[in-house]
Parts: sequence; structure tokens; C-alpha cells
Amino acid sequence: MPALAVLERLPEPVLAVDHEGTILFANGAFCDMLGHAPDELLAMRFEKIFCSPDTLHSAVALVHAHPDRLVKLAHKDGHPVWARMSKSAIRRRDDTFALVTFHDHTEELWHR
Repeated sequence: MPALAVLERLPEPVLAVDHEGTILFANGAFCDMLGHAPDELLAMRFEKIFCSPDTLHSAVALVHAHPDRLVKLAHKDGHPVWARMSKSAIRRRDDTFALVTFHDHTEELWHR
């Protein structure tokens, strides 16, 4: 089975992004978490959905700077989505993209 088919079937939200901030892949669970259709999300830039005060020069560097941390993402409706972002599954220094998963904690944090 091709890798993209496997990633699409995962119940966890999955995102791949390159250094320039181009979203290379987002599975259905990631699209659902942020309220976007897949074609909408793939047309967006990473900086549009990832809310971070960091000013790193690369989206991949930004992802690598937040492994296993709670990050703030922007939902299509404008409200924040708080999710724990994994370490990138692609971790060689010469790789041109990062591949991460997310675990949505928004509802849990609203109840606190």
C-alpha cells in the first residue's frame, strides 16, 4: 500500500510541510480538525494555520522547534485549536520537509 494511502487512513491528524511553508500533505483528520476541505488546506501556507510568535526562517525549523508541545492552530472559523504536535517522523538534517501528527486538546482545555 502506498505511504500516502496509509497516512490518509490514520485517525490522527497528519501534516507534511516544506521549508517554504507549503503544505505538502494533510490527511482528512487534520482537515476536519481545522474545518477546511483538503483542497483549501493544500492551497494555504503553513504560517496561516500555525500561530507562533517564533520568527524562524523555515517552516520545518519551526516544526522542529516545537516537538511534543502544545501548539496553537487557527480553525477556519477563527477560533484557536490547541493540539500537541509530535516530533517530525522525518528527522535528517538534509530533509526538505517535516511530517508530524497532532492530538487535539481544545475541548479538554475548554472544560478546565
